[in-house]
Formats: sequence, C-alpha cells, structure tokens
Amino acid sequence: MNNDYKRFREIKKHFSSEAGEFDSIITDRIPFYGLFIKALVNILPFKKDEAIKVVDLGCGTGTVAYHVKEKFSNAEVACVDFSPEMLASARKKLGRYTNIFYYASDVLEFDFTGYDAVLSSLCLHHIGSEKEKKDFFKKVYKEISQEGVFYIYDVVLASNGALHDVCLEEWKRYMGERLSPEDIEETVRKYRREDRPFALMDELKWLEEAGFKDVDVICKFYNGAVYGGIK
Repeated sequence: MNNDYKRFREIKKHFSSEAGEFDSIITDRIPFYGLFIKALVNILPFKKDEAIKVVDLGCGTGTVAYHVKEKFSNAEVACVDFSPEMLASARKKLGRYTNIFYYASDVLEFDFTGYDAVLSSLCLHHIGSEKEKKDFFKKVYKEISQEGVFYIYDVVLASNGALHDVCLEEWKRYMGERLSPEDIEETVRKYRREDRPFALMDELKWLEEAGFKDVDVICKFYNGAVYGGIK
C-alpha cells in the first residue's frame, strides 16, 4: 500500500470522527480562524445580488458556504468533501438555505466547469507533491468561468527554516492558551504526519504559472494565509 494512500486514509478517518465537534476543534487550534474565513469570502469580486456559482472545496462543516450564502443570497454553492460525516454536518448547518449541493468527492477530481469562484479552506495542504499541486492549480484555471476567481485559506510554510520555527512556536503558544500539553503534542504530531504544506511564495508563483493574474496575499498570520488570484 503506497504511503500517500495510507496517509489519505488516515486523514479521512480522523476528519470523519471529528465531524460532530469540528467547529470547536478548529477554533481551539487555528489562530484567527473566523477572521481568515471572512476574508476569504469578503474578497469575492461580485455584487451581493448576483447569481454566482461557488465551490466550497473541502467544505468540512460548511462554514465557508454559510458565509457565502449570508453575503450572496442568490449564490449556488457546491459543498465538496471526501468525508460523508462532514457533509452531514454541513447539511445541518446550512439547512435553511437553498441552492446548496453536496458532493462526496476527492477535491482533485471535482469538475469546476462553469463555476465563478473556487474557495478552499484548510484543505489543499493535504496534496502530497509539488507536481500534484501545480497540476491542480492548472486544472482550476482551465475549468472555471472566464474571469472566475480562486482563493485559498491554508497552512503554509515560511521561506526558510528559522522563520518556520518562529511560526511553529507561535502556533503552539496560541494552542497553549486553550489546550492541554498532551492535546498540543497530538495536534503537532498529526500535522507532521498528515499535512504537506508548501512555502507561500512558491504557491503564489505556481498560481501565476497556472495563468492566474493579480495573485496576492489577502492576509497572513505566521503559518496561516489567504491568497489567490483571478482568471
């Protein structure tokens, strides 16, 4: 069994087991999670009454979709996640909204044709290799609508090891105000075992190489960032 398959199976297992309490888990572990999510949605360059089509990629419990529907009431939203348990939680959170569709799918295989915006929250750092991520950026660029947008909120690496160490310590400090030392240790262990973040500066370059323009960083706090561009 190949290592990447084993890693994805482990990721899916732990996310599925956490679906019921994911919202509290994520806010205890991720600094300024709410601010980053709002930034991800606020930068969408559409009028509030437009009937846009949006993908919430790696939707989890539907937090991004919720903010999209609150701001763009006529939006159609595709919630995409590989965990049926997460999708079930998203359905509960989004039950009062219309024009939301749910897809149990590998994000790398989803068809983005016709969508005006692809938003990804804490998902793409699971992509295992530089080639896979570059190919995925090219796929999104090719398939989204003309003048569509692609924005990502994710865990990133710094440009050198010393900076990354500072980011890691700040992350631990944040968790230390909310979690036990044992929970912090387990969280960092999962991060090292499961996640494959890349340097932010590299990701910006790969987005440009895929064809995106006006690539920019919207906000950043140590190892978390919102970034992306338009077609």
